Amino acid sequence: MKNEPKKMVALCFDDGLKSQYEAAQRIDKEYGFKFSYAVVTSFADNHAQGHLTWVEIKDLQSKGMDIVSHGAEHYDVGSEDMTLPQVKNNVRNILTDSKKALSEHGIFTDIFVYPYGNHASEQAVQDAVKEHYQWARGAYRSHNQGRYNLPAVGMVWNNPTVFFAELDRPEKLTILFYHDLQVNPQGFNIEVQQFWDQMDYLKKLKYDVVTLKEALSDPRISNTY
Repeated sequence: MKNEPKKMVALCFDDGLKSQYEAAQRIDKEYGFKFSYAVVTSFADNHAQGHLTWVEIKDLQSKGMDIVSHGAEHYDVGSEDMTLPQVKNNVRNILTDSKKALSEHGIFTDIFVYPYGNHASEQAVQDAVKEHYQWARGAYRSHNQGRYNLPAVGMVWNNPTVFFAELDRPEKLTILFYHDLQVNPQGFNIEVQQFWDQMDYLKKLKYDVVTLKEALSDPRISNTY
């Protein structure tokens, strides 16, 4: 048991933000970690303020970072007043446009990350995703989780204990995701030093830190879904 490797931890950056790009070089150089970057293609197309450009996204890819789809737009896949067929059609549009934009820039991925994570547990939504991707990551722990709603938990500044709680769970894979790295964080973001402290902890305790692609390519993980 003493020689058993530490559990696998997949790290993700959601939304494709500038602070995530700025952190990439230090992450790679000091820790040797690779992240999965979930990018919204319209943000890159339109040079949205505070978001990654296609040049930066391609640069991350060249450094071994994993680029995955976060949709063509950062829209929820549905709303309470939409019928399930409408939700399913909405998902198709988000996925089709995103996959096309990524492929035009030489990026090919089998992984989709739900914007906001809502409706990810609904079977109609998962069926729509299945037509375009082999895997999909959610944003919560909820019911009907599996290959098309992988459980993941966001790291935020005002709930630091969730980081340790997730690492202590019995599953073979823990998926953690981050949004903006901020000096004075608000909302669903994280404080800069808090982020680096978490990276230090993962390195010190020798967790097996991987990208989503690496984790889901490992039979120890993929065979459980």
